[in-house]
Amino acid sequence: MSPRLPEAANASRPGTAAGIPASGMQAGLWFINQTRPDVPLYTVPLVLRLTGELDIEAVRSTLHALPDRHDLLGLRFAVGPEGAVLVPGNGRPDVTVLDLRDRPDAPAAWEALLQDCLHRPQDLGAEAGYRAVFASLDDRHHMLALFLHHAYLDARSVEVLLRELVAELGSGAAPDTEPVPYRRVAEWLRESAQGPVGEASRAYWQAELAGGTDFRLPTDHDRPQERSYAAAHLRRRIPAGFLTRLEQFCRDQRATPFMVLASAYAMALATWSGVAEGADPVMSVPQTLRREEWLQDVVGPLLNSVPLRIPVSWTGTFRELLTTTRKQAAGAMLNAAIGYDEILAAAGRVGSRSGPPVTSVSFQVSEEVQQTFRAEGLVVVDLLVPPPVIDLDLTWDVRLDETGGSLVVAYAAELFSPKTVERMSDEFLALAETLMAAPDVPLSQVSYRGAEESARAWALGEGAPLPPLPGASVDEVFRQAVAAHPDTTAVIHGTRAWSYAELDTAGDLIADRLRAAGVSQGAAVALALPRGRVAVAAMLGVMRAGAAYLPLDPDQPAARTRAVVERVRPAAVLADESTADAAGALGCRLVTVPAEDALTRHPEPAASRGPTRGSASPDDPCYVMCTSGTTGEPKAVEITHRGVISLAHRPGFVLLGPGDVVLQAAPVHFDASTFEIWGALLNGAALVVAPRTQLTGPELTELVEGHGITTLHLTAGLLRVVADGHGRCFAGLRTLLTGGDVVPVQAVRRLMTEYPDLRVVACYGPTENTTFSMVEVLDAPPADFVPLGRPLAGRSAHLLDPWLRPVPDGAVGEIHVGGAGLARGYLGDTGTTVERFVTHPARLGQLLYRTGDLARRRPDGTWQFLGRRDHQVKIRGVRVEPAEVESALLRHPGVQRCVVLPRGEAGEFSLTAYVVARPGTPAGALRDHLLGALPTALVPTAYVLLDELPLTAQGKVDAAHLGRLPLTVAEDAVEEPLDLTEAAVRDIWCAALRLEKVSVHTNFFEAGGHSLAALSIAGLLEREFGRRVPVSEVLRHPTVRTLATWLESGRPSSAGPAGRPRPQDSIHIEMAADLAVASADELAMLQRLVPGYDAPLTTEGSRS
Repeated sequence: MSPRLPEAANASRPGTAAGIPASGMQAGLWFINQTRPDVPLYTVPLVLRLTGELDIEAVRSTLHALPDRHDLLGLRFAVGPEGAVLVPGNGRPDVTVLDLRDRPDAPAAWEALLQDCLHRPQDLGAEAGYRAVFASLDDRHHMLALFLHHAYLDARSVEVLLRELVAELGSGAAPDTEPVPYRRVAEWLRESAQGPVGEASRAYWQAELAGGTDFRLPTDHDRPQERSYAAAHLRRRIPAGFLTRLEQFCRDQRATPFMVLASAYAMALATWSGVAEGADPVMSVPQTLRREEWLQDVVGPLLNSVPLRIPVSWTGTFRELLTTTRKQAAGAMLNAAIGYDEILAAAGRVGSRSGPPVTSVSFQVSEEVQQTFRAEGLVVVDLLVPPPVIDLDLTWDVRLDETGGSLVVAYAAELFSPKTVERMSDEFLALAETLMAAPDVPLSQVSYRGAEESARAWALGEGAPLPPLPGASVDEVFRQAVAAHPDTTAVIHGTRAWSYAELDTAGDLIADRLRAAGVSQGAAVALALPRGRVAVAAMLGVMRAGAAYLPLDPDQPAARTRAVVERVRPAAVLADESTADAAGALGCRLVTVPAEDALTRHPEPAASRGPTRGSASPDDPCYVMCTSGTTGEPKAVEITHRGVISLAHRPGFVLLGPGDVVLQAAPVHFDASTFEIWGALLNGAALVVAPRTQLTGPELTELVEGHGITTLHLTAGLLRVVADGHGRCFAGLRTLLTGGDVVPVQAVRRLMTEYPDLRVVACYGPTENTTFSMVEVLDAPPADFVPLGRPLAGRSAHLLDPWLRPVPDGAVGEIHVGGAGLARGYLGDTGTTVERFVTHPARLGQLLYRTGDLARRRPDGTWQFLGRRDHQVKIRGVRVEPAEVESALLRHPGVQRCVVLPRGEAGEFSLTAYVVARPGTPAGALRDHLLGALPTALVPTAYVLLDELPLTAQGKVDAAHLGRLPLTVAEDAVEEPLDLTEAAVRDIWCAALRLEKVSVHTNFFEAGGHSLAALSIAGLLEREFGRRVPVSEVLRHPTVRTLATWLESGRPSSAGPAGRPRPQDSIHIEMAADLAVASADELAMLQRLVPGYDAPLTTEGSRS
């Protein structure tokens, strides 16, 4: 007898002409099916081994008759007036029955057939919901594989189908209960999603996800531009003792196993991803909609996946985290009436290029799947064959039974290595045990490493022992080079060169002038000198006077220079005739240097007279370098002689000596110049000073070829530019050093392939640890990324959590560096010094510098840079604190409030300013103001003028929402279509997007485009033009004009249009500079719509 149905479910509406409305989940899965037709995403394999006597024709009949009982299985998807609908399928389901009983290779033939079917995609717009293959291997042994799409069923549906199928094959009789027609279920689902319950769910998710960021686990390999979606799988046995302790803990805490294990998983995610206080791990979890009795045996996808956000407070306990999870899980369960895509739409989240929206991991706790079934002489075993593809990065399924259970993990094989997933699964189970045993210990104190493992981690971060220093100061080591090579060329600028003896003489003369001006031991002297030989000699002269040199940026605004001088308070400023006027206005004692010819005519070289007055000790300051600061004021870093000597004298990562030629491409106020200058001059090599810092590719090539450069350091940004079109400059090099930002792996691969004799060294380190802390000498072209390397001799580098403990292998940690290169601190800023230079937990009396950089140790032991913990970024190799830019912006009278954020990807960041300004304040005026106050690298390239800054529910600026805003776009007056094709496309756009008017240049996404609208447009275009229009082409051509051009071309987009030339889209962005900034954010959801981008997953059930 049919169960009594609710009134809504009994509503009798025709489901034929207009079709049965698809649920939000079904519509989303169909959309993915249509945009990735070549991948069997969400096909659920059910592979059975049957033992017993079977009638082959009876099996065929049973498989064909499945839709007679469960009508949903005989339907296909189509576009209806209001979205996706289900309509009768085209013919009978695809059922293949094979008799392999006479074949000796029957098992192998079956396996080959199975593998082919596993990788065969389904077209939900043409096929019904399943395919079946049956094969008899002999009289009593048979195999059956059903391939069921997730848009047609959930885990409970599989149980129902399997139970009925086994019973019918065993007895030959169909079940006598009457199933519920799916049309009634669909109407009930739609009423739930569109009625008050659905509206309440939309409001809940809008508040719950507001202001959040997409949660991403770091991966072993870069996300490929074109994903294969290949899956790999891991199964870990859960011992019975674990289950016993879990059940007891659940009773004590009045919690479910899901709540306890989801809490442990949230902490594991937080640990692996390196999130600090206030970050929220998010996981996708399935929520069943079968809460009423009449729905229990319905075959259909009666569930929605929802994002479960579990904030982890490290100061709280596991008991408190469990309370948080209980509250969050209840909210998610009560608001699961709408599909995942509808949740994202309600929250204004359409994803990003880096992966699926909101989260790329899922979690569930389920019962272990029953594998063996019996019915009247028939034994059926479910082989639990997993799907060969996966849409998320990682799915985590804890399956429990009376013997313990299993942890079943599916993961993207192209993103993670098996070793990493094995480690993560072991750590999760161990962490859950630890948390249940100590629920009242603050999470920050929960240990995930033993003492022995911690000691090993600390040891791994230490470089080789540092050999004894060859001298107490940089000047002393330099004078040794003078004595050994007095006539060797030391420095070249333009067409003139100085020998080591001449440079030594010039340095001594400048030192005499500084002493005469009253410069004493321990003071600082500012250098206001142009690039060249004199600037290098001035550094030597300052050191010989016992002082530290402070290089000034000649191109920065005067206000910024004054701020630097006020911070450091130098005893004097060195200038020449060209800079004396500007230097004199700084308020310091002005010391001018003689002309170059006079500098080299000193009567007696200093090296021949022994040590000069003011000789320094290794820990005295050698120079002061200024970096960007969060308060709007520069930070002055004091670097010691020990740091410079340990970096530059006989470095183990590059061979330098007489005969080598090093190019000084970096400006002297940039710390890369430390290695360029002293790497050459402390080892007897020649230093070539580039005529200016911003070199073009041809200029660099000319310098390298003209001077025979053997060693070259390029910032990552400059390397990217030069390698793209000026590779000839690398032909004569022996060593290329690169760093200062994310090193472009493609450029390095290309160079190492084209120039196999070129030695490429990747360098990492902050100014606070004397330029380089770690180096990696690449012995082969890198695959996914350029690793950070190993610590230099005498230096250390450790990946630590916020409580200064080594993080587990593979987890994200903050890089802390120390050793011989460590700076003395920030001059005149004790508070920041104490905050960033912290006590070494494992080395008594030593300090470590907190870099703010995040990295992880990969399975092969290499370190991968992952970004910043704070908002600091590198812009063209310059360290930039957006807070400093904000401080400068607020000094403009037209600015009321502002936020400055980086946009783009690591290595190619630019700054965007979001400004609430007084009426009439143009973006150009803001840029002009900043150009007068900040170095060019700190000036934003784009400005978004807002009425108000958006806030999260917690009252903080919603940075995630700002990042999704398009740059200031002004649409021209609506341009009408040029021809009938454009007019037809325009009309279809207006109908699908519910617009009265649209320009032929309007972008689909800016006009409110979404997945269903794209499907609708594709269907309407097919009917209008009588040709197939894949939805991917609608998204590839996101304006009326470009789509019309493609339609006229008659060829796929990859072939290009054959008709009239394709006009360029006209989008006007208010920019502050003549820069081509990609406005790709409005196309963010492309990652899951078009090949080359990624798709989100809605998972459920132990099979899916």
